[in-house]
Amino acid sequence: IGEIEGLYRVEKDRRHRTVGGTSMGGYGALKLAFKYPDLYSAVLAGSPIVLLGDDPLAGIDGSESRSTQFFSQIFGQVYGNPFDREHWKRNSLLHLAPQAELDGLRIEMLYGTADRYNGMIPMEEGVRRLEKVLRERGAEVELKVYEGEGHGWSLIVDHLEESLRFLSAGF
Repeated sequence: IGEIEGLYRVEKDRRHRTVGGTSMGGYGALKLAFKYPDLYSAVLAGSPIVLLGDDPLAGIDGSESRSTQFFSQIFGQVYGNPFDREHWKRNSLLHLAPQAELDGLRIEMLYGTADRYNGMIPMEEGVRRLEKVLRERGAEVELKVYEGEGHGWSLIVDHLEESLRFLSAGF
């Protein structure tokens, strides 16, 4: 694409681009990599929110906790009220992964067994199911499970060096 104000160069090919995120950002990074495989060579997802089934709210603990209310509000805004099942299917990782073009895409997911959302969302089941789908598709995927570690940025910070090595390995 060329130089931008002489500061840096934006490369045209996916070999020079990766994407990563944590929590809902991990979901977003995986979604982007699955939907736009020509843009990224690697994706790193820390504590990715991988919801099961055809309704993301169905797998969430129905308690009135702040976290449950937060997720319900977010999903209602994004997927409609009443819930738009077709919009969800177009954006669910477990619906995207079976049809995504995965050739040449390196995938790494990090998950901590002490994730604070485990009681509300089947976090481990979601990441393991996604890993299984990706492996069945022949994808280059690694799920790193960290015993006793938490959710989100704390997990990323504790493994930042190895995560950055993974993302930059193809550069």
